[in-house]
Parts: sequence; structure tokens; C-alpha cells
Amino acid sequence: MTRFICTYKISWLVRAVGSSLLVYYFLTTRSFDFSIGFVLLYFVLGLVIGLLLSSERITKYYPVLNNYYCNRFRSNGGPLQTEDEYFASKINHTLSLAKHKAAWLFLPVEDGLAFVPVLILGINPYTAIISGLIFAFIHINNYSYLECIGKFIIAYLVCILLLPYGLLTVIVGHYINDIIAVLVLKFIAVKHMPNNTLNQTGAKDTPSG
Repeated sequence: MTRFICTYKISWLVRAVGSSLLVYYFLTTRSFDFSIGFVLLYFVLGLVIGLLLSSERITKYYPVLNNYYCNRFRSNGGPLQTEDEYFASKINHTLSLAKHKAAWLFLPVEDGLAFVPVLILGINPYTAIISGLIFAFIHINNYSYLECIGKFIIAYLVCILLLPYGLLTVIVGHYINDIIAVLVLKFIAVKHMPNNTLNQTGAKDTPSG
């Protein structure tokens, strides 16, 4: 199971199922509701959850949450030794994911997989939990446990607060949130990370999104 989750196969499975659900939803409902205000709320939610989970207290008392299911971040064949190397590797990894055009093209399929079933079953706290678990799971091959917890929380709140205002609202909000996150990481990389540290590692795997 671990080998399957940590390979390209899971990415293509997510894309196939998510794309099918998106096509099914828009063809059968013809619902293209959109709210710019709730798109901005998506960004606010992402910012607040990101800041809360970046607290050093969390990683200090629960360091295991910084681990990765797929055990990604390595330097020269061995474990990263310093905090600077670890931090640089995470930035490098995320920015390398952003370079994949397919990742941006298929970004909406994550929303299709996580939110279309909720739209079919009905939006409530229980289906929102299922949505959050799906959204976290499809990111587990590229993100730490703590980051996946953040994605679960965001997806849950998006499901309850934003999804009633249209799936298209969620998709656009997702795009904007990810674009801003990448721009912020690029700024950090240029301004605060030494080039020799920043370029030590990089992701080679195709992202799930």
C-alpha cells in the first residue's frame, strides 16, 4: 500500500476519478454558481490555518507531525541534519512541485474528488469530515502529516462555509490560494535562504496537486 501511495500511480488515479466526478457534476447540474467574496474567504482560511499550524509549539511538542508518510526529504543520500537544511528542502520541494504544468492543470480534480461526493450526498458536518479526509489523503504523498492536518481543516471549513456558494467558487479559491502560497515561498527563498542550502534538494515526483 505504501509503495502504491508514494508513486505516480496514485496521482493518476486521483486525476482520473476527480476528473470524472467534475465532468459528471457540471454536465448533470449545469451549476456554475460563483462568489468572489467567498473566493477571498478561501484565501483567508488558508492564511489563518497556515499561521496557526506553523507555530513552533506544535512542532516542538509533536515533532512526529513533521514526518512524511513517503519519507521524502533527504540530502546526499542521508537524513537532513540541520533545521536550515530541512526548511530549505521543504521550500525546494514545494517550489519544484509548482513547476509541473500538469499540477496546475489538474488542480481542480482534487476539488472534484473531495467535494463532488459531498454535493451529491448533501453538505453537513459528517460529509465535510469525509471531504477533509479525502483532501488530506490525496496530499499525503507530498506533504508532512502536519500539513495534511492543515489541508483537512481547510477542506472541512471550505465544505461547510464555501461549497454552498458553488463548486466553481471553491476551485477558483483553491487556485488563488496556491498561487499566493507559491509566490510567498519564492520570496522567502530569494530573500532569506542561502543558495547553497536552497539548492541541495528538490522533488522529483509528480505531485498529486
